Amino acid sequence: MTKQTSLFKSLDKQAKKEFRAQTTYGGSTVKGHRKRPRPFARQKWNHIVFKSDLKRHGLSFLSSNNRIELTRLIKAKAERYGLELSEAVIMKDHIHIKARSSSRYAFQCFLRVLSGSMARLMTKSRRGKRFGRFWRELVFTRVLKSAKEVVVLKGYFEANRIERESGYEARIEYLSTHRDWVAQMTFAYPNSG
Repeated sequence: MTKQTSLFKSLDKQAKKEFRAQTTYGGSTVKGHRKRPRPFARQKWNHIVFKSDLKRHGLSFLSSNNRIELTRLIKAKAERYGLELSEAVIMKDHIHIKARSSSRYAFQCFLRVLSGSMARLMTKSRRGKRFGRFWRELVFTRVLKSAKEVVVLKGYFEANRIERESGYEARIEYLSTHRDWVAQMTFAYPNSG
């Protein structure tokens, strides 16, 4: 009996190539494409964004008690699933996290458990006491594959901190100088973090 070859072998190769090139998942990028797997690269930094519908409910991640509890929760879940946290920036209605993991399973568990825990913490919902929709969209993740992406993300985190403290105009001013600085740099060491 002869070995059968797939009629779509070239298409299969193309799909695998596109999957390897894919670095983002979640947010508004998955509308109608939820069947794709979330990209993961062992020991590479990931940019993770949780966006909520808090404005609709009058809640804020930035209230002093919520901010402290959320920071504690993020650290606890990262430790539980063995993720290395670099930094986290909490804004009024979204949270940015930079983390990496050595296991896809642990990374996915972290995202699932953290999103549920944050929603319960903020809404005080329990069994029998429903709240409704809390997250605006799926958790966004981006695998950072180069040192330049890591530096750009660091500037983006700093811009969010500046916006939180000084307003949107200060953020725009900082981002313009940061982009100019990044454009002048050369990145010789990929995968640094």
